[in-house]
Amino acid sequence: KLELIVDEAIETIVSQDSLDGVGRLLHESWVEKRKLSDIVSNTRVDDIYQSALKAGSLGGKLCGAGGGGMMLLYVPKRYQSRVRRALSSLLYVPFRFSKTGSQIIFSNKAVRHPEVECNHSTTIKKFIELEDI
Repeated sequence: KLELIVDEAIETIVSQDSLDGVGRLLHESWVEKRKLSDIVSNTRVDDIYQSALKAGSLGGKLCGAGGGGMMLLYVPKRYQSRVRRALSSLLYVPFRFSKTGSQIIFSNKAVRHPEVECNHSTTIKKFIELEDI
């Protein structure tokens, strides 16, 4: 089910002017992920998520793990101030999309991390550049 959501998200991004469908897919994937295990979330995260939905968010995703991280929410522009007010006790970190993709903002080249280095020569699926959408 979750892999179908990814395909549907790509189709939504490519074929529609609005990203609201992606927000709804984020919600659907969150619901599916919550079914996997009781330890996927906790009461605090569930309360934050429900408050965001009630205020106008269409969906979200928990990013990070182990007591850290953040909740990424998709909120249509008309509801963004309502969601910010509903979650005003939390840190708000705005972001924007960039056509350059992820960038390393700090690197200590003197330190190597062989445990996380891997061979990226195999591609499972063609990567879609934002500018191609």
